[in-house]
Amino acid sequence: MQTAAGPIEYFSVGEGPVILGMHGTPGGFDQVALIGETVEARGFRIVGWSRPGYLGTPLEVGRTPAEQADAAAALLDTLGIDRVCIYGASGGGPATYTFAARHPDRTWAMVTECAISKRFGDDLSPLQRMLLRAAVNGLTVPIFDWLANRFPDTLARQVIRVEGTLDRRSARAFSSQVNADPAKAAFVTGLFQTLNPLSLRKVGLLNDLDQFERIDRLPLEQVECPALVIHGTHDSDV
Repeated sequence: MQTAAGPIEYFSVGEGPVILGMHGTPGGFDQVALIGETVEARGFRIVGWSRPGYLGTPLEVGRTPAEQADAAAALLDTLGIDRVCIYGASGGGPATYTFAARHPDRTWAMVTECAISKRFGDDLSPLQRMLLRAAVNGLTVPIFDWLANRFPDTLARQVIRVEGTLDRRSARAFSSQVNADPAKAAFVTGLFQTLNPLSLRKVGLLNDLDQFERIDRLPLEQVECPALVIHGTHDSDV
C-alpha cells in the first residue's frame, strides 16, 4: 500500500479494537499474523506490517526507530485508523516504544514481549560483529532456510539453548514438552517459517543490528498509555 512514508506491505484481519504489531528481528508481516491469530479470535482487529527492509517494505521507508514509528502512523492514516494498541516483540521494541512516545494520542495501550528497550549489541567485539554480518550475507542464509524447513525441532532446540540460560538437559526437556503439545509445536514451526526465507529479510535484519548499536536512550519516560511489559527470566538475549 502506498502511504505518505512510502510503500508498505501490510495485512489486516478481524473486527474490533485495533492492535498494531511490530514484528521482531528478523520477521515480517507474517510473524504478526501468526502471533495475532488467537487474539483476533477474541474480538480484535490485527494490523501487521513488514518493517522497512523486510519482505515487501523498502528500507527507505524508515531506518531508525523514530522513522519506523512515523511510517507506522502513516500506514494507520492510509487505513483510516485513529487509535491502536501497539504491540512489539524482540527487535520490534525500539519502534514500539518510540511509537507510543511520539504518537500518544493514537495509542490506547502498549504491550511488549521480550522487547529491546536499550542499546543492544554494543558488547560484541569487532570480530564478532564482522562474523555476524558475514554470516547473514553468506552461506548461513541458505543453511538456515534449509534447517527451518526440514528440521524445525532441531533448530528450535538450538535456539532455546543459544537464546536462553537453560542447560542442554533443560533445553531438551523444554523442547520435548513443547513438541508434545500439537498447538505449541505448530506455533514454533510457524514462527520459524516467519524467519524464512532469510534472504528476503536480511536487509531489515542488518539495519536493525546497526540501529540497535546506535541507541542512546529510547523515550521510555514519555510513554503515557497503560502498558504490559513482558520479559522471560531465562532470556539471555534481551
